[in-house]
Amino acid sequence: MHFDSARFFRDVDQRRQDAGLSWRQLGKELQISASTFSRMSQGKRPDVDTFLNLLGWLGVPADTYLLGAERPARSSPDTITQVLALLRSDASLDPSAADAIEDIVRVAYRRLGGAN
Repeated sequence: MHFDSARFFRDVDQRRQDAGLSWRQLGKELQISASTFSRMSQGKRPDVDTFLNLLGWLGVPADTYLLGAERPARSSPDTITQVLALLRSDASLDPSAADAIEDIVRVAYRRLGGAN
């Protein structure tokens, strides 16, 4: 089993960009040093505390970044539930806007082959 550090860093970077944050701002928000991000950009693995901190920020399970082993079955929420939970946690949306987007997501998900 191996840790996919490249994918992990790409996902952190993409989420950072989506949030409109600089590396410095993200580091300050999560109390992670700039040198840690620099090392990660060079393919180095974060320490366990940093990894867990970033996983929490990304909102994904740790096994998302494991390679070379079958993933155990999880009783985690399905895709649509996870997406809608993220939507509901977005402080920039008022509840009526979140409701409207939820309706759109549910219809699109059903139409394009998902469940729920």
